[in-house]
Amino acid sequence: MSLDQLYLLSPEQREKMLDGPALTPPPNEVPNYDNPHNHNTAVIVSAIICQVIVAVAMIIRAHAQILVDKKLYVEDAFGFVAFALENTLGYCGYRWAHSAGFSHQWDIRMRDMSEILYVSNLSHSLYSATMMTLKAAILLEWARILAPRGTNRPFYWACNILLCINILFYLSVIIARELSCIPRERIWDKTVPGTCIQGMLIPITSATINCISDIIILILPQRIIWKLKMTRKKKLGLSLVFATGILAVLASIARLVTAVRTSFFPDMTYHSFSLVISAYYEIMLGFLIFCIPMVPRVLTQGTLISKALASLGLRPCLISRRSGADKKTVQTNSPAIPGRSYRRIGEDEIALGYLGNSSVGIDGSLGQTSYARGGLPHPEVREGGIIRTTLVEVHEQIKHDNTMTDKPVF
Repeated sequence: MSLDQLYLLSPEQREKMLDGPALTPPPNEVPNYDNPHNHNTAVIVSAIICQVIVAVAMIIRAHAQILVDKKLYVEDAFGFVAFALENTLGYCGYRWAHSAGFSHQWDIRMRDMSEILYVSNLSHSLYSATMMTLKAAILLEWARILAPRGTNRPFYWACNILLCINILFYLSVIIARELSCIPRERIWDKTVPGTCIQGMLIPITSATINCISDIIILILPQRIIWKLKMTRKKKLGLSLVFATGILAVLASIARLVTAVRTSFFPDMTYHSFSLVISAYYEIMLGFLIFCIPMVPRVLTQGTLISKALASLGLRPCLISRRSGADKKTVQTNSPAIPGRSYRRIGEDEIALGYLGNSSVGIDGSLGQTSYARGGLPHPEVREGGIIRTTLVEVHEQIKHDNTMTDKPVF
């Protein structure tokens, strides 16, 4: 007799069934209630790995936003809500493993299935809520960074339309899941009379649309990235950051395959472990997509993380906190003049300030430098601005038939 028919039995028959196996064992198999084969260790280790990585990623992002940029955005609120939900989802894995566990269903007493079904239903809802808030955070940030102040309208509207679709989809999944049985208690307590829809219909539909959504989010920013005015190397690096989503898509596909496989196997408790693990890794990779762009900001000079790395003997490539460009001071043999040193500006786009009517001229041949000042004698030195530019001309002297020829090289 299946779980769905328990409410039809008399109290005496029901108690007898509840003490028996939750699933009829295969031939020559004896139920092992005390020490069954299970996948508890794999689930717990995966949960710990994913939660540690997510926690570190969120600490890096919080450090960058709060201590470096000193500014929070709407997507940060969504991200921290997703982080709280992810931790609760991890707790569900521990709770499942420490109850009946991820073992064969015939090694579990029928009365213990109530706890498993309760945790399973809670896990599905928490997964949907976590993905909803996490994808909302990612899309909001991409719309803000890659389409600021209404520029690039097609990308801006694509992000917002996809954001609305994701929110409506995951909300509908949560509602459908919580109302899959009438009354709701029958979802986990099969002794309660009532009706339920097909158990695996919602997980398979959810996994399919979730996989499609992940693929769209992966492809969405690629065209914008490759149109940015950057070197090919930097474009590739930035694209690889977003392409971390490829792994998230693979985890999503694995979850879809597992959901379909589980629907064909009655041994739900044993095969669910791969569904849980793939969900953990998919969420973890989603958090990495959300947090990896903040890593360069916490490696700026003077941040707590950069100081901690320096104390451990690690010397990351530190960058300017204000400009984002590498600071390189160039010295010459000329007499010391205020503002003589300058910073080399890379592709991080430092805005050039207006310096008035001051000018610097260079006269001359190689090795002789003179300065002609006009306007302000010494412009105000400002952080990140260009104070003075120097033109260097190199000449090549060629002696031919007792005649000297002066030829400029560049």
